[in-house]
Amino acid sequence: MILPIIEGQWYQVSMVPVDVLRSSYIQTAWGIMLIIVVACGLFIWLMSRQRKMAVNNQRMLMKLAYSDSLTGLRNFAGFKREAEIFLNRPELTRSELTAYVLWYGDLRNFKLINDVLGYEEGDRLLRLVAEFLRTVEGSDCISCRIAVDSFAGITRCVDTRVLDRGLCQIKEYMRNSGMDEQPFMEIPVGVYRFRPGDGKQSLDVLVNYANMAHKIAKERPGSSYVFYDDSIRRRMLEDSALEAEAEAAMADDEFKLYMQPKIDIQNGNRITGAEVLARWLSPGRGMILPGNFIPLFEKSELIVKLDRYMFEHACRWYRIHLERGGSPVSLAVNVSKAGLFQNDFVDFYTDIKDKYSVPDGVLELEFTESILAADTELFAELVVNLNARGFICSLDDFGSGYSSLNLLKNLPIDVLKLDILFFHKSWDIRRERIVVSNVINMARELNIKTIAEGVEDMDTVEFLRKAAAM
Repeated sequence: MILPIIEGQWYQVSMVPVDVLRSSYIQTAWGIMLIIVVACGLFIWLMSRQRKMAVNNQRMLMKLAYSDSLTGLRNFAGFKREAEIFLNRPELTRSELTAYVLWYGDLRNFKLINDVLGYEEGDRLLRLVAEFLRTVEGSDCISCRIAVDSFAGITRCVDTRVLDRGLCQIKEYMRNSGMDEQPFMEIPVGVYRFRPGDGKQSLDVLVNYANMAHKIAKERPGSSYVFYDDSIRRRMLEDSALEAEAEAAMADDEFKLYMQPKIDIQNGNRITGAEVLARWLSPGRGMILPGNFIPLFEKSELIVKLDRYMFEHACRWYRIHLERGGSPVSLAVNVSKAGLFQNDFVDFYTDIKDKYSVPDGVLELEFTESILAADTELFAELVVNLNARGFICSLDDFGSGYSSLNLLKNLPIDVLKLDILFFHKSWDIRRERIVVSNVINMARELNIKTIAEGVEDMDTVEFLRKAAAM
């Protein structure tokens, strides 16, 4: 290297051996290569880590998308995904498909355990159901949790003994797991048997068929199963049509008041009042009896609307009856469980009563014993409140279910209606009449009036007349 020291006069000359320069270049090159290798290794490690994280995230997303977080069982999306593979296996021919069923079931009154024992106990019960379903899964059986306490599955079922055995096994599994048998242990199940070609059918449609059968099973007591058939589908379509028409029918006054008279057999068989009954007079369908629409309405808020419709129309009828010079009579109107538990129940009924200026002591509100047994203290307070507002309160269908003398002891009711079952001729009519006589006597001692429903012969009328006079 030559550097000028003084311009035009002196120069400094520096010399470096070629080996030194070559060595320096080599070291620099190795350093650069090392950096490149380290950078590449780091890049590969980061890419591998990112790929692994992506795979884990994908698995987590798949788990979230296709499994139930509470029970670990498949959710409905996961069930549909696996069922499509399950039903389209090459070895599963069209004829062999009919050996399989799709079932849909839930825990009857599951809300009860959440309300009474708490949500933790309810969750434990759901996990136990899922555990049982996992224990019975195999190449011919898959299952899932659809929602809340609803489960579904596909299983091989050549005859109904498979279903009977399954219901027994799950209840036994619950008992062995420390879950005592309670009403919520009842499991109604709807079953759809696969037909040739169903492997290509939408699973949502098939599950809906099983659910239709499940709704019929829920109407029956205990743990039971119902197989889907086309008659169930026709019934569901008919029910849906009735539901769709109901509100418009109320607006058009198609629901009519029918009066069932109350006869005072102690005072010359005089008519002293009536029970208001609902009949649906449809222009297109003719008369629709209560048994065809009341149970349907009880599954929705329609029953509350019908309750209030009938009550207001009864009050309107009473006002017109009085204005036309009619003599005062008592009117009994039914109140549903859903109607009773409306927050504005007492205020609404009082407002309608006052709107039509109906006198105190003539409107009787009928409550079934199944409603009252749920919370007798609450109902006792309600009766006192209703009495203070001029209503009469009656206990309807006494003796039809799990009647308890505690109901008579604890409830300040005004009227006791003996169910028609008391007056169906039994194998020992003497014992039957002893029971009825003593119920009438107890009611009289408690200052409760007694009404007998469904009396169809004079022999029973004479017996009741004597029992009431004792």
